[in-house]
Amino acid sequence: MGIDRPDVDAVVHYAIPGSVEAYYQEIGRAGRDGRPATATLLWDYGDVATRQFLIDSPRREKPGRTQHAIDEEEVAKRKALEHAKLQRMIEYADTPECLRAAILRYFGDPAARDRCDACGNCRPGAIDAYECGLVRTILSGIRYAGERYGRHRITAMLKGDIPNLPQALTMLSTTGSLEHETAEAISAWIDAAVAAGLIVVTKEYRTLKLTEQGWDVLHRRVKDLQIRRPTRTPARFRSTQTRGELLREMRDELMLHDRRAWRARFADRFDPTSGT
Repeated sequence: MGIDRPDVDAVVHYAIPGSVEAYYQEIGRAGRDGRPATATLLWDYGDVATRQFLIDSPRREKPGRTQHAIDEEEVAKRKALEHAKLQRMIEYADTPECLRAAILRYFGDPAARDRCDACGNCRPGAIDAYECGLVRTILSGIRYAGERYGRHRITAMLKGDIPNLPQALTMLSTTGSLEHETAEAISAWIDAAVAAGLIVVTKEYRTLKLTEQGWDVLHRRVKDLQIRRPTRTPARFRSTQTRGELLREMRDELMLHDRRAWRARFADRFDPTSGT
């Protein structure tokens, strides 16, 4: 990025970087003066396809090098490494877990906590009545399935995908209850419920089980359900803003923030009793 100044308050990525290392270095430009700063990542799988194409495209070698001097095996290893780094970046961008902890764990920091209570994944927001009902339907589906199945089977059951279900899941009261949703959306809401502590995934068989908090939500003992709305939801919930519109909105908010900060600094220097 070539930016080395202390007063950068925000970094916005318009597309997904090629690696976690690159992303970490680039967002590190913000907040160098110790003030709060924001890093925003805007991406979709179209960005991923572009990155993959660039990795697999033939590289132009430096002048003076002959084709015979290129080690094809070395090139293949380099491409495999870049694909692996890109995949790790995708996993980070798509994780429902704490983003700060995910970066720290990636770099092997033993001090990584489970939650930072500052990133977008750790700061849930209130969801609407339909979405509350959708989450309860997922919890109910896991309950009626006996907490004995994993994400794929639970999603297929809620979608009503009968041909791909074991007999035990074809006749439940929740079978097909979310047939109007996409499998991708249901899976994303399961991720959100896991991140919110409503569901746990067992380590041995990867089955879904309700936590105590999940049972409280299912039985409506929680009045204000706080959960992070998934970024990959059906069109009914997807923002109608284009990335350009979103960037313009963010730019306006940052400009307003800068004006307020300038006024605050000016007010600190202004002494109303002196008449200056």
